[in-house]
Amino acid sequence: MWSCGCILFFMLCGYLPFTDQSDGLTRKRILSNQYNRRNKFLTTGAADLIEKLLERDPNKRYTTSDVISDPWFVVDLDPTLFPNKGTVSPASPSFSGEFIQRAITPQDAPAALTTSPTLKVAGDLHQAFTSCNITGDGYLNKEEVRDALIKLNGEKEVSDREVTEFMNHFKLDKDGRITEEEFVIGWTNHQNELGQRYNLGRMANLFHYDLEKEFLAHVRVAFDVIDKEHTGVLTKESFMNLNIGMSRDDAQTLFDVVDKDKEGVSSLTFERFVLLCMSYDLLRNHPLLIRLRRLEDIFALTEPHSLKSSMSTGYIVAGARDQIKAQLMMKGPQLETKFEPGDMNGFLYGAYSPSGKKTLEVGVKLLPAVAGYTKVIAYRILGKTTDFRDWLLLLRKNMKDELLKYEEDTAVRGEAELM
Repeated sequence: MWSCGCILFFMLCGYLPFTDQSDGLTRKRILSNQYNRRNKFLTTGAADLIEKLLERDPNKRYTTSDVISDPWFVVDLDPTLFPNKGTVSPASPSFSGEFIQRAITPQDAPAALTTSPTLKVAGDLHQAFTSCNITGDGYLNKEEVRDALIKLNGEKEVSDREVTEFMNHFKLDKDGRITEEEFVIGWTNHQNELGQRYNLGRMANLFHYDLEKEFLAHVRVAFDVIDKEHTGVLTKESFMNLNIGMSRDDAQTLFDVVDKDKEGVSSLTFERFVLLCMSYDLLRNHPLLIRLRRLEDIFALTEPHSLKSSMSTGYIVAGARDQIKAQLMMKGPQLETKFEPGDMNGFLYGAYSPSGKKTLEVGVKLLPAVAGYTKVIAYRILGKTTDFRDWLLLLRKNMKDELLKYEEDTAVRGEAELM
Protein backbone atom coordinates (compact mmCIF):
# COMPACT_ATOMS: atom_id res chain seq x y z
CA MET A 1 0.00 0.00 0.00
CA TRP A 2 2.96 2.31 0.64
CA SER A 3 4.07 1.70 -2.95
CA CYS A 4 0.56 2.57 -4.14
CA GLY A 5 0.90 5.89 -2.32
CA CYS A 6 4.18 6.60 -4.15
CA ILE A 7 2.61 5.70 -7.50
CA LEU A 8 -0.47 7.85 -6.86
CA PHE A 9 1.74 10.81 -5.90
CA PHE A 10 3.75 10.31 -9.10
CA MET A 11 0.61 10.14 -11.25
CA LEU A 12 -0.74 13.39 -9.80
CA CYS A 13 2.48 15.39 -9.38
CA GLY A 14 4.80 14.04 -12.07
CA TYR A 15 7.67 12.98 -9.78
CA LEU A 16 8.26 10.48 -6.98
CA PRO A 17 7.64 11.79 -3.45
CA PHE A 18 11.01 11.02 -1.85
CA THR A 19 13.43 11.48 -4.77
CA ASP A 20 16.71 13.18 -3.83
CA GLN A 21 20.23 13.60 -5.21
CA SER A 22 21.50 10.22 -3.98
CA ASP A 23 20.24 6.89 -2.65
CA GLY A 24 21.40 7.84 0.84
CA LEU A 25 19.48 11.13 0.88
CA THR A 26 16.41 9.44 -0.62
CA ARG A 27 16.53 6.84 2.15
CA LYS A 28 16.65 9.58 4.80
CA ARG A 29 13.59 11.26 3.28
CA ILE A 30 11.73 7.94 3.26
CA LEU A 31 12.58 7.16 6.88
CA SER A 32 11.55 10.65 8.02
CA ASN A 33 8.52 10.68 5.68
CA GLN A 34 9.52 14.00 4.12
CA TYR A 35 7.65 14.87 0.93
CA ASN A 36 5.69 17.85 -0.44
CA ARG A 37 2.23 17.41 1.03
CA ARG A 38 1.10 20.78 -0.34
CA ASN A 39 1.99 20.24 -3.99
CA LYS A 40 -0.18 22.48 -6.16
CA PHE A 41 -1.52 19.46 -8.08
CA LEU A 42 -2.86 17.78 -4.93
CA THR A 43 -6.40 18.47 -3.83
CA THR A 44 -7.19 18.22 -0.14
CA GLY A 45 -8.81 14.81 -0.62
CA ALA A 46 -5.93 13.43 -2.69
CA ALA A 47 -3.33 14.74 -0.24
CA ASP A 48 -5.21 13.15 2.65
CA LEU A 49 -5.36 9.75 0.89
CA ILE A 50 -1.65 9.84 -0.03
CA GLU A 51 -0.72 10.79 3.53
CA LYS A 52 -2.58 7.75 4.86
CA LEU A 53 -0.92 5.48 2.27
CA LEU A 54 2.57 6.79 3.09
CA GLU A 55 2.08 6.41 6.84
CA ARG A 56 5.32 5.03 8.33
CA ASP A 57 3.58 2.72 10.80
CA PRO A 58 2.19 -0.30 8.86
CA ASN A 59 -0.45 -0.81 11.55
CA LYS A 60 -1.83 2.69 10.97
CA ARG A 61 -1.38 2.68 7.18
CA TYR A 62 -4.44 2.43 4.93
CA THR A 63 -5.41 -1.07 3.81
CA THR A 64 -7.02 -1.89 0.45
CA SER A 65 -10.48 -1.78 1.98
CA ASP A 66 -9.72 1.63 3.51
CA VAL A 67 -8.74 2.97 0.09
CA ILE A 68 -11.90 1.65 -1.55
CA SER A 69 -14.06 3.43 1.00
CA ASP A 70 -12.03 6.67 0.85
CA PRO A 71 -14.20 9.63 -0.30
CA TRP A 72 -11.64 10.84 -2.86
CA PHE A 73 -11.13 7.37 -4.36
CA VAL A 74 -14.82 6.60 -4.98
CA VAL A 75 -15.53 9.86 -6.87
CA ASP A 76 -16.59 9.00 -10.44
CA LEU A 77 -15.62 5.36 -9.88
CA ASP A 78 -17.12 3.21 -12.64
CA PRO A 79 -18.81 0.17 -11.02
CA THR A 80 -18.61 -1.75 -14.31
CA LEU A 81 -14.86 -2.08 -13.79
CA PHE A 82 -15.68 -4.84 -11.33
CA PRO A 83 -17.68 -7.96 -12.33
CA ASN A 84 -20.35 -7.71 -9.63
CA LYS A 85 -23.84 -9.13 -9.76
CA GLY A 86 -26.40 -6.54 -8.85
CA THR A 87 -25.73 -3.07 -7.59
CA VAL A 88 -23.00 -2.95 -4.97
CA SER A 89 -21.69 0.29 -3.57
CA PRO A 90 -17.90 0.68 -3.69
CA ALA A 91 -17.75 0.95 0.08
CA SER A 92 -19.72 -2.20 0.84
CA PRO A 93 -17.93 -5.11 2.59
CA SER A 94 -18.63 -7.59 -0.22
CA PHE A 95 -17.21 -5.23 -2.81
CA SER A 96 -14.11 -4.56 -0.74
CA GLY A 97 -13.47 -8.25 -0.13
CA GLU A 98 -13.82 -9.12 -3.79
CA PHE A 99 -11.52 -6.28 -4.80
CA ILE A 100 -8.85 -7.38 -2.33
CA GLN A 101 -9.15 -10.98 -3.55
CA ARG A 102 -8.74 -9.92 -7.19
CA ALA A 103 -5.88 -7.57 -6.38
CA ILE A 104 -3.72 -10.31 -4.87
CA THR A 105 -4.83 -13.23 -7.06
CA PRO A 106 -3.19 -14.05 -10.42
CA GLN A 107 -5.83 -13.60 -13.12
CA ASP A 108 -5.12 -16.98 -14.69
CA ALA A 109 -5.13 -18.92 -11.39
CA PRO A 110 -7.74 -21.72 -11.57
CA ALA A 111 -8.56 -21.79 -7.86
CA ALA A 112 -8.54 -18.16 -6.86
CA LEU A 113 -9.87 -18.42 -3.36
CA THR A 114 -7.57 -21.26 -2.33
CA THR A 115 -4.29 -20.22 -3.98
CA SER A 116 -4.16 -16.48 -3.36
CA PRO A 117 -1.96 -15.25 -0.51
CA THR A 118 -3.40 -13.51 2.50
CA LEU A 119 -2.55 -9.85 2.96
CA LYS A 120 0.10 -10.79 5.54
CA VAL A 121 1.72 -13.35 3.24
CA ALA A 122 1.59 -10.85 0.37
CA GLY A 123 3.44 -8.38 2.60
CA ASP A 124 6.03 -11.02 3.52
CA LEU A 125 6.52 -11.86 -0.17
CA HIS A 126 7.10 -8.21 -0.99
CA GLN A 127 9.60 -7.87 1.86
CA ALA A 128 11.36 -11.10 0.85
CA PHE A 129 11.71 -9.93 -2.74
CA THR A 130 12.99 -6.51 -1.64
CA SER A 131 15.48 -8.03 0.79
CA CYS A 132 16.93 -10.42 -1.80
CA ASN A 133 16.97 -7.84 -4.62
CA ILE A 134 19.98 -5.99 -3.24
CA THR A 135 20.46 -3.83 -6.35
CA GLY A 136 16.91 -2.54 -5.99
CA ASP A 137 16.30 -2.73 -9.75
CA GLY A 138 13.08 -4.76 -9.42
CA TYR A 139 14.54 -7.97 -10.90
CA LEU A 140 15.94 -10.99 -9.08
CA ASN A 141 18.86 -12.40 -11.08
CA LYS A 142 20.55 -15.76 -10.65
CA GLU A 143 23.37 -14.36 -8.50
CA GLU A 144 20.92 -12.76 -6.06
CA VAL A 145 18.91 -15.98 -5.80
CA ARG A 146 22.11 -17.93 -5.19
CA ASP A 147 23.20 -15.49 -2.45
CA ALA A 148 19.81 -15.84 -0.75
CA LEU A 149 19.88 -19.65 -0.83
CA ILE A 150 23.43 -19.67 0.54
CA LYS A 151 22.37 -17.44 3.44
CA LEU A 152 19.38 -19.70 4.13
CA ASN A 153 21.74 -22.70 4.02
CA GLY A 154 23.89 -21.38 6.86
CA GLU A 155 26.34 -19.64 4.49
CA LYS A 156 27.25 -22.96 2.94
CA GLU A 157 27.64 -23.45 -0.80
CA VAL A 158 24.54 -24.53 -2.74
CA SER A 159 24.61 -26.35 -6.06
CA ASP A 160 23.80 -24.71 -9.35
CA ARG A 161 21.05 -27.30 -9.71
CA GLU A 162 19.29 -26.08 -6.56
CA VAL A 163 19.43 -22.48 -7.79
CA THR A 164 17.95 -23.54 -11.12
CA GLU A 165 15.23 -25.63 -9.43
CA PHE A 166 14.22 -22.65 -7.28
CA MET A 167 14.03 -20.30 -10.27
CA ASN A 168 12.01 -22.85 -12.28
CA HIS A 169 9.07 -22.15 -9.97
CA PHE A 170 8.78 -18.68 -11.47
CA LYS A 171 8.21 -17.23 -14.91
CA LEU A 172 11.44 -15.54 -16.03
CA ASP A 173 11.82 -12.53 -18.30
CA LYS A 174 13.93 -12.62 -21.48
CA ASP A 175 17.07 -11.98 -19.41
CA GLY A 176 16.37 -14.88 -17.05
CA ARG A 177 15.26 -12.71 -14.12
CA ILE A 178 12.25 -12.77 -11.78
CA THR A 179 10.04 -9.71 -11.42
CA GLU A 180 8.26 -9.06 -8.12
CA GLU A 181 4.89 -9.81 -9.73
CA GLU A 182 6.09 -13.20 -10.98
CA PHE A 183 7.74 -13.86 -7.61
CA VAL A 184 4.38 -13.43 -5.85
CA ILE A 185 2.53 -15.52 -8.45
CA GLY A 186 5.15 -18.29 -8.49
CA TRP A 187 5.39 -18.55 -4.73
CA THR A 188 1.59 -18.57 -4.43
CA ASN A 189 1.21 -21.35 -7.01
CA HIS A 190 3.94 -23.45 -5.36
CA GLN A 191 3.51 -22.33 -1.76
CA ASN A 192 3.32 -25.86 -0.34
CA GLU A 193 6.59 -26.97 -1.92
CA LEU A 194 8.50 -23.72 -1.46
CA GLY A 195 7.10 -23.07 2.00
CA GLN A 196 8.38 -26.42 3.26
CA ARG A 197 11.90 -25.90 1.90
CA TYR A 198 12.42 -22.19 2.49
CA ASN A 199 11.45 -19.99 5.43
CA LEU A 200 9.62 -16.98 3.98
CA GLY A 201 9.98 -15.07 7.24
CA ARG A 202 13.78 -15.44 7.12
CA MET A 203 13.87 -14.46 3.46
CA ALA A 204 12.11 -11.22 4.36
CA ASN A 205 15.07 -10.25 6.57
CA LEU A 206 18.11 -11.72 4.81
CA PHE A 207 20.06 -8.68 3.66
CA HIS A 208 20.12 -5.06 4.79
CA TYR A 209 22.54 -3.01 2.67
CA ASP A 210 22.59 0.75 3.23
CA LEU A 211 24.92 1.33 0.29
CA GLU A 212 24.86 3.05 -3.08
CA LYS A 213 23.68 0.82 -5.94
CA GLU A 214 26.72 1.77 -8.02
CA PHE A 215 29.06 0.59 -5.25
CA LEU A 216 27.23 -2.73 -4.91
CA ALA A 217 27.42 -3.21 -8.68
CA HIS A 218 31.21 -2.76 -8.55
CA VAL A 219 31.43 -5.19 -5.62
CA ARG A 220 29.43 -7.78 -7.57
CA VAL A 221 31.77 -7.54 -10.57
CA ALA A 222 34.84 -7.84 -8.34
CA PHE A 223 33.33 -10.81 -6.48
CA ASP A 224 32.60 -12.65 -9.73
CA VAL A 225 36.17 -12.04 -10.93
CA ILE A 226 37.53 -13.87 -7.88
CA ASP A 227 34.73 -16.47 -7.87
CA LYS A 228 35.78 -17.97 -11.20
CA GLU A 229 33.68 -21.11 -10.68
CA HIS A 230 30.58 -19.03 -9.79
CA THR A 231 29.87 -21.02 -6.64
CA GLY A 232 28.72 -18.00 -4.65
CA VAL A 233 31.44 -18.36 -2.00
CA LEU A 234 35.12 -17.41 -1.95
CA THR A 235 37.62 -19.80 -0.41
CA LYS A 236 41.32 -19.37 0.26
CA GLU A 237 41.91 -21.28 -2.97
CA SER A 238 39.87 -18.66 -4.84
CA PHE A 239 42.41 -15.99 -3.86
CA MET A 240 45.41 -18.27 -4.35
CA ASN A 241 44.31 -18.99 -7.94
CA LEU A 242 44.40 -15.31 -8.94
CA ASN A 243 48.09 -15.60 -9.89
CA ILE A 244 49.13 -12.58 -7.84
CA GLY A 245 51.46 -14.48 -5.52
CA MET A 246 49.02 -14.91 -2.63
CA SER A 247 49.68 -17.79 -0.24
CA ARG A 248 47.18 -19.58 1.99
CA ASP A 249 48.39 -17.58 5.00
CA ASP A 250 47.98 -14.38 3.01
CA ALA A 251 44.39 -15.29 2.19
CA GLN A 252 43.73 -16.09 5.85
CA THR A 253 44.69 -12.52 6.71
CA LEU A 254 41.78 -11.24 4.62
CA PHE A 255 39.40 -13.75 6.20
CA ASP A 256 40.42 -12.56 9.66
CA VAL A 257 39.23 -9.04 8.80
CA VAL A 258 35.60 -10.13 8.48
CA ASP A 259 35.79 -12.81 11.19
CA LYS A 260 35.40 -10.30 14.00
CA ASP A 261 33.74 -12.83 16.31
CA LYS A 262 36.52 -15.40 15.77
CA GLU A 263 34.11 -18.00 14.40
CA GLY A 264 36.71 -19.60 12.16
CA VAL A 265 35.27 -18.33 8.87
CA SER A 266 36.50 -20.60 6.07
CA SER A 267 34.71 -18.97 3.14
CA LEU A 268 33.39 -15.56 2.14
CA THR A 269 29.84 -15.13 0.89
CA PHE A 270 28.94 -12.07 -1.14
CA GLU A 271 27.61 -10.46 2.05
CA ARG A 272 30.93 -10.97 3.85
CA PHE A 273 32.82 -9.77 0.77
CA VAL A 274 30.82 -6.52 0.91
CA LEU A 275 31.93 -6.19 4.55
CA LEU A 276 35.53 -6.73 3.47
CA CYS A 277 35.23 -4.00 0.83
CA MET A 278 33.70 -1.64 3.38
CA SER A 279 36.83 -2.18 5.51
CA TYR A 280 38.99 -0.72 2.74
CA ASP A 281 40.16 2.24 4.82
CA LEU A 282 41.63 -0.19 7.36
CA LEU A 283 43.31 -2.28 4.65
CA ARG A 284 44.35 0.33 2.12
CA ASN A 285 48.06 0.05 3.02
CA HIS A 286 48.01 -3.72 3.43
CA PRO A 287 50.36 -5.38 0.88
CA LEU A 288 47.76 -8.06 0.08
CA LEU A 289 45.11 -5.53 -0.91
CA ILE A 290 47.66 -3.65 -2.98
CA ARG A 291 48.33 -6.89 -4.85
CA LEU A 292 44.60 -7.41 -5.35
CA ARG A 293 44.40 -3.92 -6.85
CA ARG A 294 46.46 -5.24 -9.75
CA LEU A 295 43.20 -6.81 -10.97
CA GLU A 296 41.30 -4.33 -13.12
CA ASP A 297 37.91 -4.84 -11.45
CA ILE A 298 39.33 -4.68 -7.92
CA PHE A 299 41.15 -1.48 -8.87
CA ALA A 300 37.89 0.01 -10.19
CA LEU A 301 36.09 -1.02 -6.99
CA THR A 302 38.61 0.57 -4.61
CA GLU A 303 39.35 3.72 -6.60
CA PRO A 304 36.35 5.80 -5.42
CA HIS A 305 37.68 5.48 -1.84
CA SER A 306 41.17 6.56 -2.89
CA LEU A 307 39.78 9.44 -4.92
CA LYS A 308 38.57 11.39 -1.88
CA SER A 309 42.05 12.33 -0.71
CA SER A 310 43.35 12.67 -4.27
CA MET A 311 40.91 15.48 -5.05
CA SER A 312 42.15 17.60 -2.15
CA THR A 313 45.78 16.71 -1.53
CA GLY A 314 46.90 14.84 -4.65
CA TYR A 315 48.66 11.47 -4.81
CA ILE A 316 52.16 10.09 -5.30
CA VAL A 317 53.35 7.86 -8.14
CA ALA A 318 56.61 6.09 -8.89
CA GLY A 319 58.77 7.92 -11.42
CA ALA A 320 60.74 11.14 -11.74
CA ARG A 321 58.86 14.36 -12.54
CA ASP A 322 60.11 14.69 -16.12
CA GLN A 323 59.26 11.04 -16.77
CA ILE A 324 55.69 11.43 -15.44
CA LYS A 325 55.24 14.65 -17.41
CA ALA A 326 56.30 12.93 -20.63
CA GLN A 327 53.93 10.03 -19.95
CA LEU A 328 50.96 12.35 -19.45
CA MET A 329 51.72 14.18 -22.68
CA MET A 330 51.81 10.83 -24.51
CA LYS A 331 48.58 9.57 -22.88
CA GLY A 332 46.56 12.58 -23.97
CA PRO A 333 44.51 10.56 -26.51
CA GLN A 334 43.58 7.87 -23.95
CA LEU A 335 42.56 10.60 -21.53
CA GLU A 336 40.73 12.51 -24.29
CA THR A 337 42.71 15.46 -23.00
CA LYS A 338 44.94 17.86 -24.89
CA PHE A 339 47.83 18.84 -22.59
CA GLU A 340 49.97 21.94 -22.93
CA PRO A 341 53.06 22.71 -20.82
CA GLY A 342 52.58 25.51 -18.30
CA ASP A 343 54.77 28.57 -17.83
CA MET A 344 56.53 26.94 -14.89
CA ASN A 345 58.38 23.64 -14.83
CA GLY A 346 56.13 20.79 -13.67
CA PHE A 347 52.82 22.42 -14.66
CA LEU A 348 50.43 21.14 -17.32
CA TYR A 349 47.15 22.58 -18.55
CA GLY A 350 44.61 20.35 -20.25
CA ALA A 351 41.27 20.47 -22.05
CA TYR A 352 39.11 17.39 -21.52
CA SER A 353 36.95 16.76 -24.60
CA PRO A 354 35.02 13.46 -24.42
CA SER A 355 33.44 12.62 -27.79
CA GLY A 356 35.05 15.75 -29.22
CA LYS A 357 33.15 18.19 -26.97
CA LYS A 358 35.15 20.15 -24.41
CA THR A 359 33.56 19.88 -20.96
CA LEU A 360 36.47 20.57 -18.63
CA GLU A 361 39.66 22.58 -18.25
CA VAL A 362 42.17 21.21 -15.76
CA GLY A 363 45.58 21.89 -14.37
CA VAL A 364 48.15 19.32 -13.23
CA LYS A 365 50.96 20.21 -10.86
CA LEU A 366 53.89 17.76 -10.69
CA LEU A 367 56.05 18.11 -7.59
CA PRO A 368 59.20 16.11 -6.81
CA ALA A 369 58.71 13.90 -3.76
CA VAL A 370 61.51 11.68 -2.50
CA ALA A 371 63.99 10.51 -5.11
CA GLY A 372 62.24 8.54 -7.85
CA TYR A 373 58.69 9.60 -6.92
CA THR A 374 56.40 12.44 -7.98
CA LYS A 375 53.38 14.02 -6.34
CA VAL A 376 50.50 14.66 -8.76
CA ILE A 377 48.04 17.42 -7.85
CA ALA A 378 45.17 17.89 -10.30
CA TYR A 379 42.74 20.79 -10.03
CA ARG A 380 39.68 22.02 -11.86
CA ILE A 381 39.89 25.32 -13.74
CA LEU A 382 36.56 25.28 -15.57
CA GLY A 383 33.72 22.75 -15.66
CA LYS A 384 31.49 20.69 -13.39
CA THR A 385 32.77 18.92 -10.30
CA THR A 386 31.21 15.63 -11.46
CA ASP A 387 33.09 15.86 -14.77
CA PHE A 388 36.32 16.59 -12.89
CA ARG A 389 35.76 13.57 -10.65
CA ASP A 390 35.25 11.30 -13.68
CA TRP A 391 38.34 12.74 -15.36
CA LEU A 392 40.47 12.24 -12.24
CA LEU A 393 39.37 8.60 -12.05
CA LEU A 394 40.39 8.21 -15.69
CA LEU A 395 43.74 9.89 -15.00
CA ARG A 396 44.49 7.57 -12.07
CA LYS A 397 43.44 4.54 -14.14
CA ASN A 398 45.96 5.51 -16.83
CA MET A 399 48.63 5.88 -14.14
CA LYS A 400 47.71 2.60 -12.46
CA ASP A 401 51.16 0.96 -12.76
CA GLU A 402 52.95 3.99 -11.30
CA LEU A 403 50.33 4.31 -8.54
CA LEU A 404 50.58 0.69 -7.45
CA LYS A 405 54.38 0.68 -7.68
CA TYR A 406 54.46 3.51 -5.14
CA GLU A 407 51.90 1.74 -2.91
CA GLU A 408 53.91 -1.49 -3.00
CA ASP A 409 57.19 0.31 -2.29
CA THR A 410 55.74 2.06 0.76
CA ALA A 411 53.51 -0.74 2.11
CA VAL A 412 53.96 -1.79 5.73
CA ARG A 413 56.05 -4.93 6.02
CA GLY A 414 56.55 -7.42 8.81
CA GLU A 415 54.26 -8.55 11.61
CA ALA A 416 52.15 -5.96 13.40
CA GLU A 417 53.25 -5.13 16.93
CA LEU A 418 51.20 -3.72 19.78
CA MET A 419 53.05 -0.64 21.06
